[in-house]
Amino acid sequence: MDTAALEKQRLREERLAAREALSEQERSVLDDRITQKLLATSEYVEATTVLTYVSVSSEVSTRMFIESALRDGKTVAVPRCLPGHCLEFVAITSLDQLIAAPFGLLEPPKELPALTEEQMDASICIVPALLIDTKGYRLGYGAGFYDRFLSTYPGKKICLAYQQNLSRTTLPHTAFDVAVDVVITESEVLTCA
Repeated sequence: MDTAALEKQRLREERLAAREALSEQERSVLDDRITQKLLATSEYVEATTVLTYVSVSSEVSTRMFIESALRDGKTVAVPRCLPGHCLEFVAITSLDQLIAAPFGLLEPPKELPALTEEQMDASICIVPALLIDTKGYRLGYGAGFYDRFLSTYPGKKICLAYQQNLSRTTLPHTAFDVAVDVVITESEVLTCA
């Protein structure tokens, strides 16, 4: 493993441990603040379709956001993992439609069709991260699912993260890493340079 890969792995482990150290109550307060900031962005207000991860374990929760977007009449689509570390997004009408998938994830069932590129017009994509920097480079879990999807995604990319997981120094990244446009923490909405 090269130096950058080793550094990424060290940072992943460190930031995951810090995130998991937050109590459920602390996370709930932070999640609510992040959700309110996201719902107030012009990117969200102007979008007709929202592509979003479904949070698991200590990730910034997207459940309240998903429910709000559905109430607001947005098309809400969540990822389904495909072979080759690829993602497709599938529209849902309720979190109750999701089923258990590998890696402890929740996904839409196979019988629901994936969105077409045209159905993603006027959309935003909400992206998870273990650590993100002010330029929009993020460390995920290392499988590259989101980078593959985002490499051809034309809409605005928004990352949700706790303030403690926002790095003021640029993270190690490669040509395959895709930066997001906006980072939202409980304390700020940051447009990435």
